[in-house]
Amino acid sequence: MQRASEEVPSGMLSVLGRPQTRFPQLCHDARIYCKEIHNMEDPVCSIANYLYPQARVIGGNKECLSYIRKHGKKYGLARMKPVPVSGAFHTALMLSAQDATYKALQEVDIEVPVINVHSNVDTSSYQNPHQMRRLLTEQVASPVKWEQLMHTLYERAQGQAFPDTYEVGPGGQLGAVLARVNMKARKEYQKVSCGEEDSDLTSNVQATAND
Repeated sequence: MQRASEEVPSGMLSVLGRPQTRFPQLCHDARIYCKEIHNMEDPVCSIANYLYPQARVIGGNKECLSYIRKHGKKYGLARMKPVPVSGAFHTALMLSAQDATYKALQEVDIEVPVINVHSNVDTSSYQNPHQMRRLLTEQVASPVKWEQLMHTLYERAQGQAFPDTYEVGPGGQLGAVLARVNMKARKEYQKVSCGEEDSDLTSNVQATAND
């Protein structure tokens, strides 16, 4: 993935929209802009991570991201913040890394997990080594469907109790996301602190998610 990120200037942009924000249209217009203004043959601009309702991470060519930062408010974006990474991970710009990933996974002994482990590609649980290698390879250039995965994990029949959820370590990202995705599940959530040093970080993360 590092080598793929060095092939073209690219990056990622964390954005917060509103209910009326049309993310596909925004990405489409950014690609058209790059084709017409920068004469780019096949620019990439797509959602790389579904965080929670109206919160997305967009990845693509630097020129596409520049278009979004300049015109984002016109599309209803309330906040835009560059992600400090070296490339547009989980987008088509990472396709060249898939072969190497698959070959590396062929050299690894993989067993079916004892507990349920779900894929970020399609939210399904891993069932066999072949499926696991395939989905892990796809993940390199596919969006992380974190919001959808939360719905899959916490889907319950009416009247069925929600499980206890624990977040261990610094940060409070899971609790903040649950508050936006499923409040019933959030009520059964507990933050397990590893010490006083993570309290400030947790507060900062939750404040950011609640903006």
